[in-house]
Amino acid sequence: MNCSENNFFRQDRWNSYAGKWFEEVKNHPERFLIDKDNISPQLKDILSEVGDVKGKKILEYGSGRGELSIVLSKLGADVIGIDIGEDLVKLAGLIAEVNDAKCTFIVGNVENLPFDREQFDFVVGRKVLHHLSREGLSKSLVEAHRVLKVNGKAVFIEPVENSKVFDFLQNLFPVGSKALGNYRPSILNRKEWNKYLKVRDDRALSNMELLEAGRIYSMVEFKKYYGLLVRLGRLFPFERFISMLSKIDVLLTSNYSPLKFLSQAVMVVYIK
Repeated sequence: MNCSENNFFRQDRWNSYAGKWFEEVKNHPERFLIDKDNISPQLKDILSEVGDVKGKKILEYGSGRGELSIVLSKLGADVIGIDIGEDLVKLAGLIAEVNDAKCTFIVGNVENLPFDREQFDFVVGRKVLHHLSREGLSKSLVEAHRVLKVNGKAVFIEPVENSKVFDFLQNLFPVGSKALGNYRPSILNRKEWNKYLKVRDDRALSNMELLEAGRIYSMVEFKKYYGLLVRLGRLFPFERFISMLSKIDVLLTSNYSPLKFLSQAVMVVYIK
């Protein structure tokens, strides 16, 4: 692993992220109304995978600002969102109030869930597992298995890098902004690259790691892939260009395309 294990459990990043939004929600609550028809395509795919959730009990890993939990609640599910950042959990609760959504958010670690066995029909999450260490990933999937009912599903969409060569080529180019806090230096700048690795709190997963970590399940399926050429949008951040790349990616990342394994994210479904 290229980054410190301790970084995976830091809460300061998530709490600082939440802090800037509290006043915004209070002053402009209308900006935080969530409509299931206007959420991201990936969240829509999770909704499609779980199907009719009315009366179902659902646990969301890494619930963040709560968008997915709120939509699931509006669709009739009994939802609990769990996240490691205390302020982020408070923010999600505030946004749920704005949306009149009856879901619950708690502070907790997905590696050690505070629930009894077989409590949930679904466990869901987006961009959360790659914030865990290798050991943490395995523990979190074992915990999801424990709290799922028989035949229950865990559905995640996670960033992946299945090609070491492709990953290296991407890392040749710096991306992001230092001012925005999302800067990644070029791997050729060894001094800055090593600093970056020491403070980052995420990492690249792979299909193989996701598969091996889920061996306890009766079935593991990789259902959908996302993003290939759209990565170039980081180098040329023009809206029309990114839109064009996204449309091409729909073909390049389909389940019938041999290029799908070069995608930047995958939907993985674990069935108990």
